[in-house]
Amino acid sequence: MVSNPHDVKTLEALQKRLGYAFSNTQYLKLALTHSSFSATNNVRLEFLGDSVLRLILSDELFHTLPSADPGTLTQQRIECENNVHLAEIARTLGLDECMLLGKGARRDGGGHSNSSLAGAMEALLAAVYLDSSLATVRDVVFAHIVPHLPIHKHPKTLLQERLMQQLGELPSYEVMSADTNSRHTDSQINVQCVVNSLELTTEGTGATRKEAETAAAIEMLRLVPA
Repeated sequence: MVSNPHDVKTLEALQKRLGYAFSNTQYLKLALTHSSFSATNNVRLEFLGDSVLRLILSDELFHTLPSADPGTLTQQRIECENNVHLAEIARTLGLDECMLLGKGARRDGGGHSNSSLAGAMEALLAAVYLDSSLATVRDVVFAHIVPHLPIHKHPKTLLQERLMQQLGELPSYEVMSADTNSRHTDSQINVQCVVNSLELTTEGTGATRKEAETAAAIEMLRLVPA
């Protein structure tokens, strides 16, 4: 642990790892100030950063999973923004070495818990946003957060990998019905996804078989824990 987490060299190294240089480093310092250290801390930035991250993830999920219903999109977003993921990214960036902590938090390790580091990560995103723009924050999110999250992979690929790792088994897909009546503007194909060893079956609907299989895979991912 460095003696002064906010010395110039330490913060410069962090900005290099982050891939963004602050115009106003006060935003950066505030993002790295734990509530145990001062009444002026990163709590408000954490609130803003949570909203900024949620918007970016929601936009990515909306375009990545075109057949998913709002409930599925919400569930996927919750998995993406959980504290464990964000804390891992924070540690990779070295935020745990840059935090200003009160004596009690430093002694007990509370400032380096998953919740504290996830909060610091969200505060850091807010700091980038205030110092620059939403487009710049999006670049930071896509550089450091999205590549480590499930949404970076196609749902069928993610399900296949998860089942092979846990069960050594692949899911199967079967078309149950297909409404291609020319009187209808949109065709509707219904597909089942089956995991035999778990005796689980989900359904998905889409304009194409690929969309329907994707929707069914998303539902199965909700039933098969990581």
